[in-house]
Amino acid sequence: NRVVKLLVDTKYLKNVLEIAEEEGKEETRLNLVINGNQKLDFDINVGKLRLLIQKSENLNSIPIQLGKYLVDFTSQINFFNKRPLVGRDDEIKKVWFYLSQKCKNNVFLIGDKDVGKTAICYEIARQIEIGKCPIEFYTKRMLLLRPEKILTIKKEWMLEKVVKSILVYLAKNANNVVLYIDKALYMRVSPYLATIINNCIIKYKIPTITTCSKEDFEELFQKDFRVGKYVNRVYVKKPEIEEILPMVKNHVKKLEAENQISISNEMLKYAIFTASLTNSISAEPGNTINVLDRTFVEAKQNGKT
Repeated sequence: NRVVKLLVDTKYLKNVLEIAEEEGKEETRLNLVINGNQKLDFDINVGKLRLLIQKSENLNSIPIQLGKYLVDFTSQINFFNKRPLVGRDDEIKKVWFYLSQKCKNNVFLIGDKDVGKTAICYEIARQIEIGKCPIEFYTKRMLLLRPEKILTIKKEWMLEKVVKSILVYLAKNANNVVLYIDKALYMRVSPYLATIINNCIIKYKIPTITTCSKEDFEELFQKDFRVGKYVNRVYVKKPEIEEILPMVKNHVKKLEAENQISISNEMLKYAIFTASLTNSISAEPGNTINVLDRTFVEAKQNGKT
């Protein structure tokens, strides 16, 4: 199986949708022509077609000059291959609860390194992309802000110009996006970056999700009188040993397919215990995945099958 991405004129999609709705159909057929001669015909649910049109129209394209600093994160989620996140249902439910609020609609995912904060953000994006999110998010896109790239701008006048452009764009699209910032610590490195996150949370009320350690959150955000009272937090706790197994199951399947081997539960448990001895007494899923990946790299380097 392979995924094919096509550029389709929304005028054609609208015509098909209009006819289907007039006829009261729940499913309709798309007839596409590829490269001028190849035909591609397939059925599509009318509701999904409507959603597809809405998504294509609601988000203004990210300006070229901002493409280095803002990324349409949702479009990068390949949901044909990306499997659902396992073992974090409670945290994901809380994230959606906070993002769905009209005010104070943000959430800081707080936890130790490799505990799974970023994986939760990926799952939120995946659920938006496939429409398994709260209905008010069906037509939204998740944008990834890259503060580390903004910080590479050396000239202050250019930095100020870029930040202003980002704020203008986000304000214009406040109703169409979810903002994702990995590592909120970056947003306190520069007053320009602080302006972005403060405006998005307080002024524009853009649904915002970011990741942070407990120490950084308490010191840099919770104690900040300007923004502290406007933020929510969800603690991503270290899972118990037995909870790691289902969390890394999908990654294990990927390794099995790539290496054409079978990984036993005994081997997986050994990897989990090994991971708990690497950096700390914890056994975060990220540590276990790192141990497994490193194991297979070393095996290939040593010519093992």
